[in-house]
Amino acid sequence: EMCIRDRINTASAKDLTKLSYIFGHAKEEFQDVLPVLEKQLLTLDSSRLSLEQAGIIGQGFGFENGSEKLFNWLEKAVITQVDGLDIGSLRHVLNGFLFSYRGSEKLLKALKPVIIAHKDKFSCVEASKIVRSYNICEQDDQELFGELELHIAGHLRQFDKVTVQEIVEVATTYNLTRVGSRDMYRLIEVVIRQKFADIQKDGQVANTLYTLYTKSALCTPELVEKLGKVAF
Repeated sequence: EMCIRDRINTASAKDLTKLSYIFGHAKEEFQDVLPVLEKQLLTLDSSRLSLEQAGIIGQGFGFENGSEKLFNWLEKAVITQVDGLDIGSLRHVLNGFLFSYRGSEKLLKALKPVIIAHKDKFSCVEASKIVRSYNICEQDDQELFGELELHIAGHLRQFDKVTVQEIVEVATTYNLTRVGSRDMYRLIEVVIRQKFADIQKDGQVANTLYTLYTKSALCTPELVEKLGKVAF
């Protein structure tokens, strides 16, 4: 551990970024190292961090680790460069600040137009996670939700291409957040019926959907009954 600490104290910004990602995915083994890593990161000039580096560091520390001071420091690097976000760096920023629920209201509002501009480049699962994460962060932006709903719905209408995993992700988002339109909930139910042969092959998937709809009541009673017959 002393060797690791010594390396941290002499590491470059690039190396510290890599270490944040590595230690962040092995948190239990490196609980004592993360504060040392944070302390060293805060000695750097945040304005010299790339968007990718800021996102990766945020993702590494995640929801449970890293102080508010660290994330405020990281956000400075993002806010000053937000207009330069392409889809690749945007994904890193979303992983580091939105999906970890550590982004501030100011940052999430700044990301909104960038997300909308790149919405067609997101997968159905990514778009669903964005909706759910904004809702969890108590940023219920109807314009953003409406734009992403259109994108998700467009994919769902391609019945042959929709996977069971995508159905679960979308159903989870809209059952938990309740931010969808009536047409969206009807469409999700239609897709579930269309792909029911695939759904019933996996009892866990059927059980997940059954549990979601039993609690939310956002589908017809017939669908709940149908899911109940194949859930375990």
